[in-house]
Amino acid sequence: MRLRNTTSSIQDWLTQWYFRVFHGAGVIILPPKPTGNPVKRALGWLDYRVLSLLDAIDTKVLFKNRKERTARGRVRSNGERKIARYLENHGIAYEYERPLVLEGRKLFPDFYLPEHNVYVEFWGRVNEDSSYRVFMCKKKELYHRHHITVISVVPRQVQHIQRHFPRLFYQATGRELFSGKAQEGGVPESA
Repeated sequence: MRLRNTTSSIQDWLTQWYFRVFHGAGVIILPPKPTGNPVKRALGWLDYRVLSLLDAIDTKVLFKNRKERTARGRVRSNGERKIARYLENHGIAYEYERPLVLEGRKLFPDFYLPEHNVYVEFWGRVNEDSSYRVFMCKKKELYHRHHITVISVVPRQVQHIQRHFPRLFYQATGRELFSGKAQEGGVPESA
């Protein structure tokens, strides 16, 4: 019992310290699902902190030298650049990495479309990194739990974003992207 309380106190202290140090730096702290096994719980907790630390390093250090640019500034990847250019070319207003607070944690979804109240996430490493897939699933689960509308874009879709984005928008919202009208069943003909 005493060991469990000590471990919990250490985790709480580290979480608070970590959030203070990296608050506002693109950090995503998603708690693992509670489990009865204390070893699994501790490893899950540590895994999320490591992923969050890597994201913070990317934001504070590596992001400064990114060459991917759009008319509105820098983005993290070529895929995000393609999405941003698509949105710009079609006159769709967006905010890049607008903070979103869920369950007391600050998230930075890739794009927010304020006219539609929809977020867009580009999952660029989904095909190459299994820990990233776990991270993606946990983040999607968090959005779902809070009824946040998110358009998920994967690398194969970003290659043909002109064709895929209107369909993905319709699937997420039930509305056509350019008309704003709700459709009954099916994908719009223009997609």
